Amino acid sequence: MMRKLYLLPLFLAAVITAAAQGNVQFYEKRVDCGVVKWKEPVTATFTITNAGSRTMAISQVRPDCSCTVADWTRTPVAPGAHAQIRVTYDAELLGTFEKQVAVYTNLSDKPVYATMRGRVVMRPEAIATDEPAKPQHSPEDFNYTIGDIHLSDNNIDFDDVQMGDSPTVTLRVLNTSDTPYAPQVMHLPLWLSVTASPQVIRPGHTGEVAFRLRSRFVGDYGLTQRSVYLARFPGDVVGNDNELIVSATIVPHVYGNAAGPVPQAQCDTLMDLGQFEGKEQLKATIIVRNIGSAPLEIRKFQVYNPGMLASLSTTRIRGGGKAKLTVIATPSIFDHHGHHRLLLITNDPKHPKIVIEVKAAK
Repeated sequence: MMRKLYLLPLFLAAVITAAAQGNVQFYEKRVDCGVVKWKEPVTATFTITNAGSRTMAISQVRPDCSCTVADWTRTPVAPGAHAQIRVTYDAELLGTFEKQVAVYTNLSDKPVYATMRGRVVMRPEAIATDEPAKPQHSPEDFNYTIGDIHLSDNNIDFDDVQMGDSPTVTLRVLNTSDTPYAPQVMHLPLWLSVTASPQVIRPGHTGEVAFRLRSRFVGDYGLTQRSVYLARFPGDVVGNDNELIVSATIVPHVYGNAAGPVPQAQCDTLMDLGQFEGKEQLKATIIVRNIGSAPLEIRKFQVYNPGMLASLSTTRIRGGGKAKLTVIATPSIFDHHGHHRLLLITNDPKHPKIVIEVKAAK
């Protein structure tokens, strides 16, 4: 019994310490600086998250020796937000080093600890020989730029989704800033979730942001489109420069070839409007034909870009008949990040969805 009584305070202390550390979460508690040149100070950046329910303030960061200095985020950190701690080692001694800092916050009386390590060498050529090559990434490999953050695309397209499915679209992300970056996406609709991997991307490194569609929450067939916004830093605001367009096309279930007469849609899938060259608008027309024997129904007719207007002469085309599809575009189509497309949802069992690309030049 006496042994159990002695163990109880130790157990409670361990629980309290674990709970305190749970309020402050590091992306990485140990940073390997690799091979460092002698007398050239090296800095490790630690990113921490406030995982508690109260606003966090870092009161002090104490290095374990005078050879190391620390700087940190001085402003309050809201629950779920991030802060950074920069620890610099003077590299005055040759050989392997391992330096620790104690981080004190208002969320606990106990500090949490972070460690930087590496190896200091004398000759510059030793760095090239000893340090493994790191993959190089160029911003030119990425199609869209938001400040120092580069993305593989600014359109997230979920095509040919059956109601109830949950597909994922992944964007590659390159961080060309000099600080770690934690991707955050703002204004997410109910039917969309986002996961970043890793949660924090180091300077010069790449990561991924995965968008997962929950189609059962979309609510209808056809095109559903929303703007979401990639935050460049905590507290960022939304705007055209950090806008991403999410498009989800929910198509009806198709159960093979229907028995008896069926409709069959036929039309060009590229419409070239030409070049504006100072014109206020461009206009073009294509023909939608029904080469089947049953009536063709255009159940949904939608545009991807608000800079375009489109009209159909009829939404029900008899067997062997046709309809005229007219598109009018203004220069404002270039103000929107969305695709220049039209979408038709039909009762054709082989072509329930028809996408028409619209081409225009300034």
